[in-house]
Amino acid sequence: MGEVRDIAKKYEKEWGDTIHVSGIPILNISLNELSTKDILTFIPLTLLLTIFTLFITMRRWSAVFIAIGAVGISVGISMGLYKLTGRSMSMMTTMVPTLIMVIGVADSIHIINHYFERARNPRGASKRKILTRTISVIGVPCLMTTVTTAVGFSTLGLSQMVPVRETGLFTAAGIVVAFLVTISFIPFCYSFMKLPTKKTPQDEGRGAITYLLDKFYNLSTARPVPIVIIGGMLFLASIFYMTKINVETQDIEFMKKSHPLRAAYSFMEENVGNVTPVEFVIKGEAGTGHEPETLKAVEDFQKFLHTDPDISTSLAVTDLIKRLNMAINENDPKSYIIPDSRGGIAQLLLLYEISPDGELDYFMDFDSSGMRISGRAKNITSNQCKLLMEKADRYFETNLPPGLTGAMTGIVPLYVYMVDYIIRSQIVSFSIAFFIIFLLLAIQLKSIRLGLISVVPNTIPIAMTMGAMGLFGINLDTATVMISTVAIGIAVDDTIHFLNRYKREFRKTQNHEESIRLSLNTSGRAIVTTSIILFLGFWTLLFGSFKPTNYFGFLSGITMLTALVGDLLVLPAILVLVKPKL
Repeated sequence: MGEVRDIAKKYEKEWGDTIHVSGIPILNISLNELSTKDILTFIPLTLLLTIFTLFITMRRWSAVFIAIGAVGISVGISMGLYKLTGRSMSMMTTMVPTLIMVIGVADSIHIINHYFERARNPRGASKRKILTRTISVIGVPCLMTTVTTAVGFSTLGLSQMVPVRETGLFTAAGIVVAFLVTISFIPFCYSFMKLPTKKTPQDEGRGAITYLLDKFYNLSTARPVPIVIIGGMLFLASIFYMTKINVETQDIEFMKKSHPLRAAYSFMEENVGNVTPVEFVIKGEAGTGHEPETLKAVEDFQKFLHTDPDISTSLAVTDLIKRLNMAINENDPKSYIIPDSRGGIAQLLLLYEISPDGELDYFMDFDSSGMRISGRAKNITSNQCKLLMEKADRYFETNLPPGLTGAMTGIVPLYVYMVDYIIRSQIVSFSIAFFIIFLLLAIQLKSIRLGLISVVPNTIPIAMTMGAMGLFGINLDTATVMISTVAIGIAVDDTIHFLNRYKREFRKTQNHEESIRLSLNTSGRAIVTTSIILFLGFWTLLFGSFKPTNYFGFLSGITMLTALVGDLLVLPAILVLVKPKL
């Protein structure tokens, strides 16, 4: 393809015209090139946004550098492990470093936030004691969030699509690495530093985050019933729109319309002919390809294909035989037919096979049992591919003579089967992740009731995201299929930190409202910070080259914000209403 491009550039310069190059090989190479470009865009952009958010929310450069150091080591180790496996980056796996970075930094924020909280009120405790106590208290929920997030990603390993499977498994491994690095690197760094004495606006109860948390507290405790009702209505509306989601697997549809290859496809379809290859095969017993009845069946199927407006042309062994027959009859157009005897057909095929340029195996099996029909179709969607495949299957079932069978093959059935893979992956991975995550949550909290309560604020945001896909016509594809499973694994992290803090405060106060207030003013700050970083981190994917990656980043970012509202508004409202016994 490099040589082809060089030739095209040469003649573009000489002629002053545009030369379009397209097709499956150039599509695959373009996907690889764009994947490399994306990974070089995502990592520095995510890093800059994370640094900016950490400083704005924490106002301590030491905290910023330590958190970035931990996540940087984690990404380096994770990508080193990825390289050791010998795998290459793809459209999907370019997201792995970004995901590890934005998810891994969450543990750093919670640990640092809790360390500062204890350092402000040391009560005579030494720095060693404060660090030890910080890890013993916050380490358990951090471990739990690592497990739940890793479970969410790991369930993608059940997918039959290799890019989805690799993205899920390597991100899960990277998250575990990030936890191990963070839980050891941060205490190590602070063991060499003095206890912090300077107070930030957040420490003194000022700032935008404190104001936001106060508003959440007032709303959730004053109007818990309306909040829960509104949440339930949004959930039901989302379920309705989820039924309208379409599935798309066409690689060319993943590219933006401004990409040169997309423009090349459009130009060729409008001015030259269709580009997408469609392949069919008609099979019978050995030698059946020499029978006039068989070749007549192939010819009839070609005529049937030409009635489809999405298919422009076809090529089969019948075209070769008719052309050869006309050639040996002095190019008489009346001879452009299939001979009516087996011997005449065999003679023409032998003549072609012994010629220097003969490539009969392109058209027919070596034993003449199977015949290939190659066509060219428009750049059709996955749904149109499915309709075309079903149409061909119906024709084969009703029109082929006894002893012959037909089937569609090539890349189009792959697109069709991937639709089923995507739907199955969505259902299976989300169901398994949902069950395991909330079972682990109930065990860790030692309360089935709290485990059930935690389901509500996490399922509403995910349902809203999936409903938005149906409402705005965003397709379910190899990237967006991961949203629900990934979101449930990440969104539940804030729930874990909030409920763990809520339990600790309730043991002291024995008052639900006061426990909610204290939890919001402590863990709530770290939850807001991590949610902002996750939101911005996911939105860096909007700068990617692929539409599925853009949609995945956009929708995941929105999910993080709605999950934040669910954890800091809906969850407290439910706790006020239920008042669980702890």
